[in-house]
Amino acid sequence: MEIVSIKEKKEFDKVFKSGERYSAKYLTLIRFKESKGNKLYLGIIVKAKHGNAVKRNRTKRIVRETIRSIKTQIVGSENIIIMPKYEATKGFYENAADDLLNLLKISGII
Repeated sequence: MEIVSIKEKKEFDKVFKSGERYSAKYLTLIRFKESKGNKLYLGIIVKAKHGNAVKRNRTKRIVRETIRSIKTQIVGSENIIIMPKYEATKGFYENAADDLLNLLKISGII
C-alpha cells in the first residue's frame, strides 16, 4: 500500500463533497472510497488556531506515523482527510493514535 498526499484543492473538494464523515473526541475523519488502484490518498488539515508551526507539524507527524504503522491493514484505494479538533488539543498527543485507530475501525477502513 502506497501513501500519497492530497495536495490539490480539487482533490480535497471531491472528498469533502462526496465523502462520509466520522468523528471522535480528538479527530474528524472524512472518507471517500476510490474504485480503482491500491493507494491511500491522505490529507491532513491542521488549522492555525492549533498553535504555532511546531505544534501543527507535530500533530501531522503523529497522524502520519499512526497511518504508516497500519498501512498493511488497509485494502483497496481510499481518500482520507483527517482533521484534529481544536477543543481537544490538550490531550491530543497522548491519545491521538488510539483515537485514529478507533475512527479507522468505525469507518471500515481497517
